[in-house]
Amino acid sequence: MAQPMTDTQHIAGTVGHGKRASEVGDIVTVIVNESTQGGRSKTDDGATTFDYPDGLDSEALTRLRFAKRASMDDRRHLRATITALVTEVTPNGFLKVEGQRQLRINDEIDTLTVHGILRSEDISADNTVFSTQLANADITYTGDGLTPKSESAPEEADVAKPAKNDKKSGPVMRFLAGFIPFL
Repeated sequence: MAQPMTDTQHIAGTVGHGKRASEVGDIVTVIVNESTQGGRSKTDDGATTFDYPDGLDSEALTRLRFAKRASMDDRRHLRATITALVTEVTPNGFLKVEGQRQLRINDEIDTLTVHGILRSEDISADNTVFSTQLANADITYTGDGLTPKSESAPEEADVAKPAKNDKKSGPVMRFLAGFIPFL
């Protein structure tokens, strides 16, 4: 006959009050609070000479100066809470954990996945741990609704130059665009 479990008994996968996750099958809550920031910029200044067709002002067109600049700034912040499962206890007592959480809203699926290694002493009394305490952390957030394609950053080259032979340009500029690729 099965006996009722007391507060001091422990079965793998169930963590009671005062018992920290320590075995395969135990669960731990990971509090994700991560930020990234990056950016890049490029500036290209120069001059070029070219042969000009008859009838064009040689003094005005002998030398053409150009400058192109492009920059990008990217800042991201992720705050979430995810429950992870202890999948392995290493010989030195570290806990390998992994968890996945999917959120479906309006036919869009966002997925948060966490993998990492933690020390049992980093787990608080309520079985939570901060993502910054995970070693070899792999935190991935993907989904259909994250960034619409219209908001994604254009390629650097697209920022720096208009389309060649643009119908809005005058005939001289369209002619020059054939010789100087960044016009």
